[in-house]
Amino acid sequence: MPKTNQDPFPFIGAGKANYYEWCNLLVRFVNAPTKDEKKEIITLAPKPIKPVQSDFSGKMLNAGSGQFVNMYIEEVYGSNKKKVIKKEVEFNEDEENFDEDDFDLPIEFDVSPKAHAAFEAHIESWLHDINAICPIEIVYRHEDMEAGGTKLSSWHKKGVLAIPDLLNKWSTNDDIFKQKKKKGELFQFLLAGALEYGKIKEKDIPERIFIAFFPEKVIRELFKKGDLDKIASFITEHKKNSSVIDVCVEQMQKLLKTKSFDKIYKFSELWLTVLATTDLFSEIIGVNYEIIGGVCHAAIIKNDNQLKTKIIKKLSHRSLVTNGTYTDSCDFANNLGAYAYKLHGLDHWPHIIELYKMALDIKTNQTCSENLQLYCNALWVLQNDNTGLPVNGILNEYFLTKCLPHGAANPAIFFNAACLWVEMNDFDKALENVKLAHKYEYDMYEYMIQQITKTDKMFSDFRKYKPFVTWLNSTK
Repeated sequence: MPKTNQDPFPFIGAGKANYYEWCNLLVRFVNAPTKDEKKEIITLAPKPIKPVQSDFSGKMLNAGSGQFVNMYIEEVYGSNKKKVIKKEVEFNEDEENFDEDDFDLPIEFDVSPKAHAAFEAHIESWLHDINAICPIEIVYRHEDMEAGGTKLSSWHKKGVLAIPDLLNKWSTNDDIFKQKKKKGELFQFLLAGALEYGKIKEKDIPERIFIAFFPEKVIRELFKKGDLDKIASFITEHKKNSSVIDVCVEQMQKLLKTKSFDKIYKFSELWLTVLATTDLFSEIIGVNYEIIGGVCHAAIIKNDNQLKTKIIKKLSHRSLVTNGTYTDSCDFANNLGAYAYKLHGLDHWPHIIELYKMALDIKTNQTCSENLQLYCNALWVLQNDNTGLPVNGILNEYFLTKCLPHGAANPAIFFNAACLWVEMNDFDKALENVKLAHKYEYDMYEYMIQQITKTDKMFSDFRKYKPFVTWLNSTK
């Protein structure tokens, strides 16, 4: 079917486009194409962007090229139409005289003006042809600025003028807001591109569309206003949207940088009550020790035992697989321990000890076997010799019960345990842990013995303890 003189639908990005590696068109039809219509659309499509059945999703079509689209354009539309053979091009950016501007791009990036023009003409005629098969509502083509952008045509300019009417139309179409993930993502990409091209201000976007497709902008604005009730309501509605969750993380990190624990405290209450039902919460804090640490730190500063209990319960007995990465409650405990360790010497020791206690109270589905620094550092901060705090036998024994089961995997735990027992004047148990450090081949065993027998004042009585002396001599 020949191209008409009319532009029956908006084509955002129409004109002479330049391509670096890819070409991609998003087509939204008035109605979802039928099976037979899809076949015709595919048959007529320019070969470099020829779609397949899976590229259709409801009313949306994603017609895109493989990498090095210029190579395929030249292959299909070039004068000799012979298949282009990819050439390997080697260069070393570290060479002394390397100049990127002097580097000739390999053949994959080359296209002749004739082939380029033919491809552009084919795209436009194809769109007109398939519009006669299944009417098109709008087309969007991304502008590749790296390749030099697009010389936009009058078709594009007319299309931009149609965007406000389309927005109003879409805002009253319930189907727009019920799209499943793939359709929704394609439509959102098209929408965002059209709004950018049209330079549509946020205030001019219908509220229903703005909230549904740009929730991260909405939540960011709510945070600026500081209305926790509205934030809570909005996050409840959008708690499965990763962009919304990312903004929550962003806001928490800003508060941590300024040590705004009063605000963090309010935010943590919000976080726990609103996001307790979604794994996204645990996925985030599982990989960001500052987030979990900040929430716990605020609860400690505010002496809110109820909040501390909520946090521990939330983090206990968890197992998640996120993007192929396994995360469990051991990771949460380790991350909280990492946050506490970062505060050594920078905050009140009682706060740091309480952070370690919360980490140790997180219940795991199995014995943690990796990243066991938590159990060593937790015992270190209890030592009077390190912090100057009074010896607390009850707290010491509580920590020891939690940490010693991990000693075989991290024998440094036994040395720290021995230190605590020495400070509690229980030399028998101190000796028992020194022996365990030896048995499990503590890699700093010789350093430990030197501290006990020569350098560290805290061992001044223990080093003369006869059972220890006898045992040590037996190991030589």
